[in-house]
Parts: sequence; C-alpha cells; structure tokens
Amino acid sequence: MASASIPKDRLSARIDLVEQHIRLENNHDLEGVLRTFGDAAQYDDEAWGERYKGGNGSGCFTNNS
Repeated sequence: MASASIPKDRLSARIDLVEQHIRLENNHDLEGVLRTFGDAAQYDDEAWGERYKGGNGSGCFTNNS
C-alpha cells in the first residue's frame, strides 16, 4: 500500500499539536484539550450509537460522562 508523503512543515505542525494535546490532557485541562480538536472533531460512542460532532459536541460527551 502506497502512502502519501506529508511535507515536513505540516508533519512538524501535527506533532506539535499532538504534544500540546497530551500536555493538556496530563494537566486535566478539558477546555484546552477540546481546542486541539478543531471544528471537524467527531466522537463516536459505539456502545450507545451516539455521535458527537465538533469541539462543542465532544465537550458535551466528556461533560456528560
């Protein structure tokens, strides 16, 4: 299977975002974590057949859990 090459600047930006996300999770900063998801975030709760879209939707899931 062929994979597309990611330009170094985009790869670096992705890695920075993941590292920021992990730091925020470790600091229990939910609002900060949600900001790292962007507008296209989606969380699927397979067990209940529910889907939460966007940062606000993902936040609703975490606040209701």
